[in-house]
Amino acid sequence: MIRKRVAVHQFRGILWGIAFPVGMENSGSESSMHVLVWGILLLGGIGVFIVWGLMNAYPTLA
Repeated sequence: MIRKRVAVHQFRGILWGIAFPVGMENSGSESSMHVLVWGILLLGGIGVFIVWGLMNAYPTLA
């Protein structure tokens, strides 16, 4: 149980480090890459939510 919580916190720490790097520049290819990656993740999440919603919009009768 404790190891699972530690793993979750480590994963969140890694995501936080990716999202907000300490020395992030305001220009250059690294900044553009961050915008691209976050845009893909955001649009992918929205797409998954739409597909999930459409799959559950009309449940089948049992």
